[in-house]
Amino acid sequence: MGLLVSLLGRYRLGRLRAFFALFSLISVPKLAFAVFALLGQVAGLHCQGIAVGLCAVAAVLLAVLYGATLGCSKLKVNNYDLDYDDLPAECDGLRLVQISDFHLGTYGHSNRFVGKVVDTVLGLKPDLIVFTGDLINVDEHEVTPHTHELQRLKAPLGVYSIMGNHDYNGNVTALEDYERNTLGWDLLLNENRVLSRSTAPGSNVASAPVYLIGVQNTSYAVFVSRGNLRQAMQGVPAGAFKILLTHDPNHWRHEVVPRTSIQLTLSGHTHAGQLRIGNWSPIQYTYPEWGGLYNDAQHGLGGSGKRMLLVSSGIGGTNHFRLGACPEVNLVILHRKK
Repeated sequence: MGLLVSLLGRYRLGRLRAFFALFSLISVPKLAFAVFALLGQVAGLHCQGIAVGLCAVAAVLLAVLYGATLGCSKLKVNNYDLDYDDLPAECDGLRLVQISDFHLGTYGHSNRFVGKVVDTVLGLKPDLIVFTGDLINVDEHEVTPHTHELQRLKAPLGVYSIMGNHDYNGNVTALEDYERNTLGWDLLLNENRVLSRSTAPGSNVASAPVYLIGVQNTSYAVFVSRGNLRQAMQGVPAGAFKILLTHDPNHWRHEVVPRTSIQLTLSGHTHAGQLRIGNWSPIQYTYPEWGGLYNDAQHGLGGSGKRMLLVSSGIGGTNHFRLGACPEVNLVILHRKK
């Protein structure tokens, strides 16, 4: 029965993606032509309006084709050097790589792009790797073709993950078991871990640790919300340096900034709307912090600017389309201010 539900889910998602693809290729160019042709007629420039309309159709078609091909496969690496007064000296220069929102079901049985992402991550020589949710689209079986590639993700301080809203589709227990036991990731379900280079194999360094905190999806929309930040922070000293993994970036402004002193939060979820033109994306009207690095002095939050949020645009999406919002890997290097 579970397998039947899984197959139906994938079938429906496939039909939905096909529908949106056909809609984009047929309806959107027609709409663009109609709008520009009408504007030309209103202005008394019938022929010019038709010409502009045809140019608009061509531009839209090119944009759709680019977004469905090169736009989804051009992987970008973002580098962030972050300075903190209270970073433990031991962790000065710590290299953290963030990946997010694989949505593996979108790639079917082809693991070529997933392998490219893994190669890129390993090439950055991270001390630790974090995955900020949405491994799948609709069910846990989507991971099977990509297991070998994902198992290659290794780092001296470990690979850590959290759940995103899509990860609650299908058999949640099976997906949790897969991440922990098959991939060897440390899945944080409202928990925290101590990060210290003194715990890495072969290290003789001993000093103050960094605390890595991970919450389940915390949503302020229609998605599953099981996050419990208070539970996740149990046992974490008030003055410790803290890094939080939370899938939905709105969690940062609603709870993290008002109620905690967490220095760095890492999120995903938005995909930068899978459409980005410069510093604009339609997703910004739902998520004020939607892609890139933010601090708590921005957007009316009234902070000192010392607490930061990094929102990843992610790797994939339920629709195989990205225009101006390339798949990305974030390299964060932490520095202790001298």
